[in-house]
Amino acid sequence: MSKNVEGFRTKKGYNEGNKTGLHAIGTMVLLQPLPVETKTESGLLLAPSVAMNERNRGVICKVIEIGPGCWTDQEHDFCEVGDWVLVGTYVGKFQKSYIDGKEYRLVRDLDILTFVEFPQEILDELEKGIVRSELRDYNAVVAFN
Repeated sequence: MSKNVEGFRTKKGYNEGNKTGLHAIGTMVLLQPLPVETKTESGLLLAPSVAMNERNRGVICKVIEIGPGCWTDQEHDFCEVGDWVLVGTYVGKFQKSYIDGKEYRLVRDLDILTFVEFPQEILDELEKGIVRSELRDYNAVVAFN
């Protein structure tokens, strides 16, 4: 593993808090997307192709690890570990962790468009795995625009 490199705002490279078994290298950023619904509110199961399409369109993600080469050509870093960010639709590669079984998204540093600030109430819910329907709707609306 590479040694941590001091960024302008954040440490880059190997993150000891990352327990996914996946690590960001070079100019890649490891993100955790919002979970995808597999059934509707009325209880109908979604077809796998529909769930996969929703997953690919998801644009709100949490930063898990930042590669050591990210934003080296920029004046400052654009996010830090733990930030919620907005990424482009259909960018990056999805990979399932063999350790925790969750899906993660690897994107290039410049595919991150901005960071998203949530009220503390929503952040607390996200940490518990609760995703409000407004966030899912926001994901869908941004993906279509």
